[in-house]
Amino acid sequence: MSTPAPSHADEAAISPVRALFGGAVAEGLVFPYPEIAAEERETVSAFLESFRDFARDQIDPGAIDREHHVPDKVVKGLADLGAFGMNIPEAYGGYGFSASAYCRATEEIARTDASIGILVGGHQSIGLKGLILFGTEEQKRKWLPRLATGEMIAAFALTEPEAGSDAASIRTTADYDAATDTFTLNGNKHWISNGGFAQFFTVFAKDTKLEAKDEHRRITAFAVTKDLGGIVPGKEERKLGLKGSSTVPVEFQNVRVPASHVLGERGQGFKIAVEILNTGRTSLGAGCVGGSKEMIRRAAEQATQRRQFGTRIADFEMIRGKFARMVTSTYALESMVYLTAGLVDRGLMDYSLEGACCKVFGTESVWQNINDALQIAGGNGFMEEYPYERALRDSRVTRLESWETMRRARSRATSLRRSSRGSRHSSPPRRRSSPSMGGRSAAPSRPCFASTGRGSSRRNTSRSAWPMPPSTCTRPWPRFRARRRPSPGEVGTNPMQSCESPSPSSPTPSTASSRT
Repeated sequence: MSTPAPSHADEAAISPVRALFGGAVAEGLVFPYPEIAAEERETVSAFLESFRDFARDQIDPGAIDREHHVPDKVVKGLADLGAFGMNIPEAYGGYGFSASAYCRATEEIARTDASIGILVGGHQSIGLKGLILFGTEEQKRKWLPRLATGEMIAAFALTEPEAGSDAASIRTTADYDAATDTFTLNGNKHWISNGGFAQFFTVFAKDTKLEAKDEHRRITAFAVTKDLGGIVPGKEERKLGLKGSSTVPVEFQNVRVPASHVLGERGQGFKIAVEILNTGRTSLGAGCVGGSKEMIRRAAEQATQRRQFGTRIADFEMIRGKFARMVTSTYALESMVYLTAGLVDRGLMDYSLEGACCKVFGTESVWQNINDALQIAGGNGFMEEYPYERALRDSRVTRLESWETMRRARSRATSLRRSSRGSRHSSPPRRRSSPSMGGRSAAPSRPCFASTGRGSSRRNTSRSAWPMPPSTCTRPWPRFRARRRPSPGEVGTNPMQSCESPSPSSPTPSTASSRT
């Protein structure tokens, strides 16, 4: 089924993924497919062309990986290009890119080097995003111009040694002193991207003076700058991949933060963190698009140049199958990311489910695409002089089980819970007949069995058979073939032939045509 095209006023309230969980397709939001405005497209194209020229001359991904450091001249060059202010409004010195334009730029940067993608994304996608979304006008004018030029680099400080996906368990505290109107921050943050050299931190801490039964409502977000003192970055982590990015623990030792540095309202920190991470997941999907396209390009070069058994390996069916999988998954991911970004630009307020889809499908797709490209490269793919092993290491962090499992769980649980409020397809499958199911009796029924079309059947145990549509008892796909053809006397009397056994008061079918 499909829903009527929504009015402009309703677009901000409709989530296409939520609608899908309810069995509806919001066609008015999907068609026509959203595109970047023509005037903005020119700006983005000019930026991408300048970045490609700069990357070709100045960026050496292999050297960044070996030296575990992005050179200062590269950071300065990115700042000169305006790469640190892409999503900052023009009024504060940035480009003011839309979500679609920012994803397009992120795709190109991540395609060039993943460590630089973390540098730029950690700064904009999450590091300063809270300031843009929840900052006051005074706060924005104070910090955004310097963040746009790269004079200040931002970092997002949420994760702690004992608090990963469970943000409510953070132990960093913020003790408010009414006499001085300041907070004193104490605690440790863990695995902070850009933390080794950042001058601006979005920090989340337990507000000790707030009383709330729900621990989430005691979290407050702060804009904390390095000049306040007491911010102590730790030693750089030695990582499997993304070796050029800065990842450090950060300790906050009696950092006195003025109350004017609070982002949003006190106690809204958890909500702010969720909103920031939603935007980060969509741009992460864009980065995965860039990585996948680069792997397809390199794999195509390898497959068309390398010859075995007198022919190009690109002509072998197995290699063609790999390319088919790589291209289709990348096409689907690209469509998913830019649809989500386009809906954000059109005013979609809650895109948490769409962002989750981009994150989960994107990280799975880029991992599989890198693996396929490495397989096509053969022994070369195992060597450091080729980019495949580095790409494999760099992408592994996005699929860590804790992130992936929590994202999947929240995506499914939230969608089912929300769709159950208004969707007639959201109720769980019924195990008993009811008058609403085709007028059948409410008597207990036997398990649903899949007919093979030969008068005999076996029970379907495939998970794909759930949930059953509420209108009729649809026969799942057959998984076994009948062993023999039944005799005429058996047809219509075998309860395993039907989706439901007849109730005691209902007549027994006498012919095969009554149930087939």
